[in-house]
Amino acid sequence: MQQRENRYIVEGLMRGLRDAGFSHGLYSFASGWQSITGSWRLPGVPVWATAGRLDYPTEALDRCRQPSFSGGRVYLSQWYDDIRDYDLTCDPYAFTPLPMPASALSGATADFNGDWNNDVLARVAATGEMRLYAGTGRGGLSPGLKIGTGWPASTPSKRPGISAGTGRWTCWPGSRPPGGCGCTGVTASAVGCPAS
Repeated sequence: MQQRENRYIVEGLMRGLRDAGFSHGLYSFASGWQSITGSWRLPGVPVWATAGRLDYPTEALDRCRQPSFSGGRVYLSQWYDDIRDYDLTCDPYAFTPLPMPASALSGATADFNGDWNNDVLARVAATGEMRLYAGTGRGGLSPGLKIGTGWPASTPSKRPGISAGTGRWTCWPGSRPPGGCGCTGVTASAVGCPAS
């Protein structure tokens, strides 16, 4: 349970940095990461891997070539002695802006398009069309985008963990939660969801 909560905190920090326009990465080591997160795999998140005190001369360089603790690409390797910390850039990293990793989709959000913003999915009852209302990251939704057709009616489901863990009703194919079509208090008219 604690490791899941830790993952939510790490994901929230990464989301906040991303929303503020900052690239970010992870600094840890295999047993520490396992203890904190349960060996959470984040292959799109850059890594700064520590070798600790060197057990052999090329250990820090080996961190650049070995799989990382989280599955992300290692950009920097670090080691230390009694006086200093040392860092090694891993080829081909050259102090350029790091990529913005996609959402981890830990289940803590209703992010359906991988941009780290909560989204709304809704079905147009008259046509069976599925629409994605992508979150803007500023509390709003973008205009609906048709992402599929032929979605039949289905029973609404309450899904704890979706919508940032609020447990509120979520728009799923054919669902119409009480009070509207929104996961976070958005009314049907605000997102253009059908009234039926």
